[in-house]
Amino acid sequence: MNYSGLTLGEFLENEEFQNYEVLCGRKGLSRIVNSATVMDAVDIGDWLRGGEIVMSSGYIWKDNPKAFLKMIESINNAGATALFIKLGRFIDELIPEAYELAEKLNFPIIKMPVNELFLGVIEPVLTRIIDYQAIELRHSQEIHNSFIDIVTKGGGINKIIDTLSILCEKDIAFYDAVLDNIFANVILENKEELKKNYRKMYEYHSVSMDGKFLGSIINLSKEPFTQYDIMAVEHASTVLNLVQQKTISNVQIETKYKTNFVQDLTICNIKTREEVLQRGSVFGWDLTKEGYTCVIIDIDDFKKEYLKINSITDSKKLNISIEHIFEMSQGMITEYYRDAMFTYLSDSLTAIIPNENREEDYCVLKTLLNKIRSRIQKETQFTATISIGCYQSDIMDIWKSYRQAQKCIKISRRIFERNHLISFRELGIYLFLDSLQQTEDSRALSQQKLADLISYDEEHNSQLMETLVEIVNHNWNLKLTSECMFLHYNTIKKRFFKIQELLQTDLNNTSEKLIIELIIRLRDIDSI
Repeated sequence: MNYSGLTLGEFLENEEFQNYEVLCGRKGLSRIVNSATVMDAVDIGDWLRGGEIVMSSGYIWKDNPKAFLKMIESINNAGATALFIKLGRFIDELIPEAYELAEKLNFPIIKMPVNELFLGVIEPVLTRIIDYQAIELRHSQEIHNSFIDIVTKGGGINKIIDTLSILCEKDIAFYDAVLDNIFANVILENKEELKKNYRKMYEYHSVSMDGKFLGSIINLSKEPFTQYDIMAVEHASTVLNLVQQKTISNVQIETKYKTNFVQDLTICNIKTREEVLQRGSVFGWDLTKEGYTCVIIDIDDFKKEYLKINSITDSKKLNISIEHIFEMSQGMITEYYRDAMFTYLSDSLTAIIPNENREEDYCVLKTLLNKIRSRIQKETQFTATISIGCYQSDIMDIWKSYRQAQKCIKISRRIFERNHLISFRELGIYLFLDSLQQTEDSRALSQQKLADLISYDEEHNSQLMETLVEIVNHNWNLKLTSECMFLHYNTIKKRFFKIQELLQTDLNNTSEKLIIELIIRLRDIDSI
């Protein structure tokens, strides 16, 4: 552990130094003394480590008092605690500039008796440092033992914080980053505000393990931590680290069982209501309530990024990004839906959302999921496709909502590619087309109907197919299509007539228009 030290002022109060006189730099008497050394060269500053009492007879400056000023600056910059100098042997008195500089730097210059041996300073200094360190080590061991005793007897964070508060004689709190909770030795009026703003409001000491933030010890008192307090805080940090590691292990085990249970629900792997209710009750979930919706947050292009991995560092960065997405998404969902249930795959998060108020919760859920989608895009290198299955009144039917959410992801990938929120209830014609596009007849119809048009584009390097798609997308409005494509209306009109000619179809006929629109939508969903 680090030696906190005795101050120069405390040393000078001892009997051995009663004939020593502080000439200047009295404000620096609070400097810590780590050792004592004798100056026998002008470049002594290059050899100092900090905290030394530097002693000199003044011989090397007897003919060059100006060099004395440079020496003061040099040893002060090197971290020396003070200069002890013998006056009356080689130097009778300090030049006025030396007094001014020492006062400016708050650097103590002490007059020591001419007949005093340097050993008379070195010996008591080293003796007291060793004694002080022994006392500190004994205190440190006592503190360490008290905290270890708490842990071995099964004491938790509350007991550790209470003990730390007694040792420091201060009100102490601990922010538990693992469970997002606050522990304190006093009653706190607003824990949520403290969790959000303690870094701005109070002195704190972070607790971490292998770079992972586990929490913060917070000093709720106005008085800052002393060196003794910091010693106790460091020991408390060690045992809090152990407690948090145990908590993390328990959380990981519980999360695994929760994840497996939710996964069983989504794939209909539990056949009896009794098993569902019993397993849910283990985690404090009352699954007798009505109203559940399944949501999938699927990370776009994850597999492409995974294939780019060239090192362990790349793998860690990718995993950190995915964990951030999952943690952020889960956190935002649980803010609105405290009893939401989650399960994970490598590149997706599935949530079962309890929502008794079907229509109202649907609007709230869409707004929330759009916020999540925006944050993923803003805070990571990824985007996400998010889907919502249909509301199910019975938890036993949640697998239906999950399958619907899966179908939404599949259809969205074909139509919108990425970064989209899609709901099963809003799929409309695309749901019908999804089943239709899988038949050979529909594929044959599409290829037959559009063959001449596609061939014409290839032969003449034209854009008739693109124009047809835009006309359909703009509800057969040629004027709106021309504006969207930045083309003259007559150009679109001529293309429209040519398209009719190649399709051998009257596109003013409602039935024919419907067939062509279905074919175009089938092309969208089939990604032709």
